[in-house]
Amino acid sequence: MRTMRRALGAALYAPRYRRVLIHGLNELDDKCLRPKAGAVKRKEVSMKAVISVTGKDGVGIVADVSRVCTEFNANISDVSQTVMDKYFVMIMLVEMDAMDKTFVEFSDAMKALGERRGLVINTMHEDIFNAMHTI
Repeated sequence: MRTMRRALGAALYAPRYRRVLIHGLNELDDKCLRPKAGAVKRKEVSMKAVISVTGKDGVGIVADVSRVCTEFNANISDVSQTVMDKYFVMIMLVEMDAMDKTFVEFSDAMKALGERRGLVINTMHEDIFNAMHTI
C-alpha cells in the first residue's frame, strides 16, 4: 500500500486514495475472479464487505441499511449493534458474491443513505479492512 500511495503522489488525499483502491478491487473482481467461458471451475472465493454505522439513534436504521443490502443482492452474514447513551453503533459483515452491481455503487448507496439519515456509514472491502489491521 505504501508503494501504491507513493506512486499516486503525495497530494493524494484519503477519500481519493480509498476510491482508487475500491476501483482497483472492482477491476480485479471483473478481470480475475469471474470465470471465463470453458474455464475449469475453481474453489469459490467469498467476497465480503465490512459496513460500520454510527450516529444518533433513530427508528429504522437497521431496516434501511438492510434494504440497501437487499437492493444490491448483498447477503448479511453477521451483524452487531448497540445503542450507547443516545448513539447508535453497528458493524455489519456482508457477502458480495451475488451482488449484481459494483462495489463502488454499493458503497456510494450506503454513503447516500448515511447522508439522508444523518449517519456516518463506511463500507470497506474485507481485503482493505484486513490490510489496515495487519502489522
